[in-house]
Amino acid sequence: MKFLVMLLIFVTHLLSQTELPAPIPGEQLIHRLGYTLSYNESHEQASWVAYELTSSEVRGTISRTDDFRQDPSVTTGSASLADYLGSGLDRGHLAPAADMKWSRKVMSESFYMSNMSPQEPGFNRGIWKKLEGKVRDWAIINGSVYVATGGILTGGLQHIGPNNVSVPKFYYKVVLDYTEPGLKGIGFILPNKKSDRDLASYAVSIDEVEERTGIDFFTFLPNGIEAKLESSFDTFQWGTPENLPLDHQSRAGATSALEHQRASQTIDQSSLRSGINANQKTIKKALRMQVQGWEYSMPRPKSAQAAWGNSDGRTTWWPGYWHNSKTGEYSRTIPRLEGNVFKGDGQERPGWRRGGSPRRPNKLEWLLSKRGGIRPR
Repeated sequence: MKFLVMLLIFVTHLLSQTELPAPIPGEQLIHRLGYTLSYNESHEQASWVAYELTSSEVRGTISRTDDFRQDPSVTTGSASLADYLGSGLDRGHLAPAADMKWSRKVMSESFYMSNMSPQEPGFNRGIWKKLEGKVRDWAIINGSVYVATGGILTGGLQHIGPNNVSVPKFYYKVVLDYTEPGLKGIGFILPNKKSDRDLASYAVSIDEVEERTGIDFFTFLPNGIEAKLESSFDTFQWGTPENLPLDHQSRAGATSALEHQRASQTIDQSSLRSGINANQKTIKKALRMQVQGWEYSMPRPKSAQAAWGNSDGRTTWWPGYWHNSKTGEYSRTIPRLEGNVFKGDGQERPGWRRGGSPRRPNKLEWLLSKRGGIRPR
């Protein structure tokens, strides 16, 4: 029994280290509940910040604390608020605050200056924010992902503030899905400036990020698996095939492989309504729609006599409708995928009426509804 307990502790410790890159000589490692960072004193910021992000953490409800402050854990002293004053640059999070909504302590710790890097406002609030949101989508769809991120601290960099905080010209992010059977990895390198380009144009292999940064990511993986996941990437496997180019294989071959993967992959669907059996394709579609804000409201009676299965045309119903909580959009029909975004039919409000009995919802409507209705057949 003692052996089994020790083995469990060892395995748990090993799994908890999966996201950590190799230590960098001369840098201080700081471990926190929500993330770990490697502090680079010469650049007054982290060379990398790494953490695991789970689907349940993404659904946290803690609000931003906005308590930016120096990090007392940095033994040489971290960057300060004064360093950014008048620079015109944002205090850009490396581990995003929106990834830390699952704990008030974790949220507050994400505002230490050791987790900040000077970013152009158009970059921080634009494509970088878009990439952060995409990572949260992947955490929900895959159950969890491992993330490492930071600025590329090489080359002739400009500096700001009394502590000479370096301003990276480029930022990177590497993401690992280590859930069987769909193991996959991908990297991104983006210039520190506003961009309207598609995220896919910045996608690279993890190996390429390692070459540019000199950092060895995911060193606790078995060598064979690490080499395979880091040497190539396939944006199609990350669930947004419409605008993303493929790497190393044709679209037809990738489609076949992805459909096989989707058919066998276990998906976290705890955020969806239960009570029916739906195939993996429908569940994944529902999750993607949910991430974008779509939900379905079941038909409601306009009179006390109306009831499911009542075909009496004298009773009237508010029919079911789709609503997007993020955009405010309504739709009478199931939103259609246009590019990477689900679009409704442009209905301004759910104010239409009809007589007779409402139809049964389909499985997609059921999964994204909260209550009411008769189960789909």
